[in-house]
Amino acid sequence: MATRVTTIQIVVDSNSSREEKSIQTIYAQIKQVICDEGADEKLVAANIEDKLKDHPYKRQKNEILEKLDEENNYAALHYAVLSNNVSIFETLIEKYKCDINLIGNDGQTPLHLAARSREVEEATGEEALLRDVQGALPIHYACRYGTREMLNLFGDSFTQLFDEKTLDQKRPIDVAAEYGHLDIIEEFLRQVPADDSKSITALAYAAIRHKNNTVVSYLLRNQSNYFPNDGILHAACRERYGHKSISSLRITEEDLQRTDQDGLTPLMVAVKHRRFECVKALLDTKQCTTSVFSERSKNLKHTVLHICAEVQYKEITDILFETLKNLENFRDTLIPQDVMGNTSLHICAQKGNNYMCEKILELYKTLPRSNPGKKPIWLLNNYNKLTAFQEAVKSNQLQVVQAMLTLVPHTDSRRKMIRATDDQLRTSSDITESKDPRKTMIRATDDQLRTCLHIAALKGNSEIVNLLINENLLDVNYPDMNDNTPLHNAVAWDNDDEEDIKERLKCIQYLIENKADINAYNIRRETPLHNASRYGSFKLVKSLLDHNADLLVTNINGMNCLEVAIEEKNESVVKYFIDHDQIFDLMRNAQFSCGGNEKNKSDSWADTPMRKLIVNMPDMAFLILEKCTIDIGDERTDLHKKIYNYEFLDDEYFIGTWINGKKKIMIFQSEFIVAVVTCIQIKI
Repeated sequence: MATRVTTIQIVVDSNSSREEKSIQTIYAQIKQVICDEGADEKLVAANIEDKLKDHPYKRQKNEILEKLDEENNYAALHYAVLSNNVSIFETLIEKYKCDINLIGNDGQTPLHLAARSREVEEATGEEALLRDVQGALPIHYACRYGTREMLNLFGDSFTQLFDEKTLDQKRPIDVAAEYGHLDIIEEFLRQVPADDSKSITALAYAAIRHKNNTVVSYLLRNQSNYFPNDGILHAACRERYGHKSISSLRITEEDLQRTDQDGLTPLMVAVKHRRFECVKALLDTKQCTTSVFSERSKNLKHTVLHICAEVQYKEITDILFETLKNLENFRDTLIPQDVMGNTSLHICAQKGNNYMCEKILELYKTLPRSNPGKKPIWLLNNYNKLTAFQEAVKSNQLQVVQAMLTLVPHTDSRRKMIRATDDQLRTSSDITESKDPRKTMIRATDDQLRTCLHIAALKGNSEIVNLLINENLLDVNYPDMNDNTPLHNAVAWDNDDEEDIKERLKCIQYLIENKADINAYNIRRETPLHNASRYGSFKLVKSLLDHNADLLVTNINGMNCLEVAIEEKNESVVKYFIDHDQIFDLMRNAQFSCGGNEKNKSDSWADTPMRKLIVNMPDMAFLILEKCTIDIGDERTDLHKKIYNYEFLDDEYFIGTWINGKKKIMIFQSEFIVAVVTCIQIKI
């Protein structure tokens, strides 16, 4: 019985599959017949009838004709409309009763598609009110694809549909403006006059999206009283073809200084949206003065140059600087600082815009005036107390670093460098002008007294580290405010990324090759090895030890590198030290919790590496115990011995010895140190 049921199921499935395949085949054939251009309409109708007549599933004719294909999600009726085949369309409607409101791709009915055609009949009734997924009516499609004559096909419903909007609030006349159909707009305005500013404003905003300025020019001529003055220029600067509309507008300097709701001027908008042609059109008005370039955005206080630095569009950069160099007092456009104190040069450094960085420095060097005692642009600090050069190093922007090293001058003998304003000088540090501006830039320190070499080492950028070292202007052992050297910074980074570790290993190599002190102390009396043990990879620790770093040195709290690794639970480093030949030397260390020496204090107040392991990393403590166990003989032999070293478990007996630096005592010296367990197998 079970087998018979299974067989029936297979037959049913097979029949169902065959039926679906047959429906798909006949639909594909009918679709091909309908879309055949130039075919005789009567023959097409007869061909469809023959194919449906021969189809074995005669009751499914409507399912076949109303099936939506996978390619375009259209049915036969949609294809009849697209092919302008009126006879087939009527046959499908009248003879086969196909649903005239059948919804296809994007919610389009046959009427939506018919509205695109120039050969449609009058559209009335409920069909004219059907919307697609964007909320568009057939009249919206007619305005997008048609001509003035097509509007008459909507009959009396034409004026009633004037204010019908899509989901994005577009009226039919707005769609016509967006696609440049001036004849349709004229017909609309003849039948339904738009005599208010709101209606014309919406129309103007739609018109600027078209690739020519025909509609905009028409509105300026015939609707000038209602044409919007505020906002339309900003909107045009966002559009691909906005430059066509800009050329039709009368633009003044005041227009270019007006800001939108985001606090941006038209020139800022055009640059932000990377509209090169719009930028060019605005500059061609000759109204882009120093004041226009110096305008700042509402929130971030950005100028056009700040935005240009972020956008990184070479052609826009070129035409802006071509205009800048011909402006009077253009220095005022280079040095403004935003809400974070960044100049446009800072933004270039942060974003890696070396092209504009070069433009700024080259233009800056041509300035004819100088204010003695004030800073050049490359020495201005932002509110993080960083110069543009330091920002470039911090952001790992090698090309910007190279550009600044190349273009910042060595001397200021001709005194052709511009200086900051008094307000900017007050917000900057006290670095004064040097006879060698380039040297001053390289040697500048931040608010933590870190040089660029400190910053590059902290970021692990070996190329910049090597570049700065080769300048021979920076001391590789220069201490910051916490006495950290660049080598301290190079190894102080918690990152398991292999590429980052490789870069830091190169930094270590470059610094040590150039006389970096591998055992330099910081303010906490910690060496680079302490930093590597606390934050870094065991590979960094190994590299330092390979260069003869002091393994047993302790910090201000008396902790060695093993202990700082334990406190930070740096497992890979702790495991590396446990496997090191000098692990027992590292384990023989202690600190007293009250901060003095062992005199007049109980040893129970002390803390040791073993105690730290038991509390923080018990799994690692077991590894130490395994190293403290010596096996003699084989467990399968008659005599087997295990020797247990209790020095690190019963450490209260030896802390004083460790602290005072006495020689190690032999493990058999005390019964408290060693327990010998002799296991004798007695053969019976």
